[in-house]
Amino acid sequence: CDLRIDGDCFMVSSEADTYYRARMKCQRKGGVLAQIESQKVQDILAFYLGRLETTNEVTDSDFETRNFWIGLTYKTAKDSFRWATGEHQAFTSFAFGQPDNQGFGNCVELQASAAFNWNDQRCKTRNRYICQFAQEHISRWGPGS
Repeated sequence: CDLRIDGDCFMVSSEADTYYRARMKCQRKGGVLAQIESQKVQDILAFYLGRLETTNEVTDSDFETRNFWIGLTYKTAKDSFRWATGEHQAFTSFAFGQPDNQGFGNCVELQASAAFNWNDQRCKTRNRYICQFAQEHISRWGPGS
């Protein structure tokens, strides 16, 4: 567990992938792409990712971006952003001027250049990602998983 917030565990991937592949990888481990539903969770994640950046763990040249997928997508039929669980997004932390739908960005990332506030992005972009696990799932992994 990289980070524990209010009992939930957040794990930051070391590899980059497209939004839907990232979502599948979180689900295989029993989690979901992170659902940021309060300013507290947003602030803690942004602080943690900012510290990763200063240790150069995020700036590896293998990655197309220094951004991270979270579990929010734009549903055209519903004309709104929804969490992967289908829940409405009540809390929001979009960067200034976002979402701007530039390049038909229907998936949401934490954007390094905007202090890890949110940006809509093309889902096929390869980003690192953040998985979230509810407390009851955490004990299921053994070491090294």
